[in-house]
Amino acid sequence: MLRQLFAGFQILHVVLLIGGAIGLFGFWMRTRFWLPKYAHILAAIASLVEGLVRLDNTKDAPINKAGTIGKALLALVVPAMVYFFFLFYGGQRAAFRRKPKLPMRLRTSSTVS
Repeated sequence: MLRQLFAGFQILHVVLLIGGAIGLFGFWMRTRFWLPKYAHILAAIASLVEGLVRLDNTKDAPINKAGTIGKALLALVVPAMVYFFFLFYGGQRAAFRRKPKLPMRLRTSSTVS
């Protein structure tokens, strides 16, 4: 009984996450995939930290069995996680609201024909 209840909560959790991800992706498309500069800086710092961790990698680490493509894909995981959590927790939406808007040009009689 309790196991079925938790399974139901897991299904509800997945459905809510998928719905939220669709909504976030829709907003991200409306902003033309814009992200603030500091999100890219955070992702670059995450890449550097991951690179330092990979330098300390020993010969018998499991990633060494993955080959070159596996290592390249693993290098993209941490920055992708930074971008995901930045979008998922609303960082892009908050930064977009605070982004200064460009002033609209006033129409003058000389520009109207």
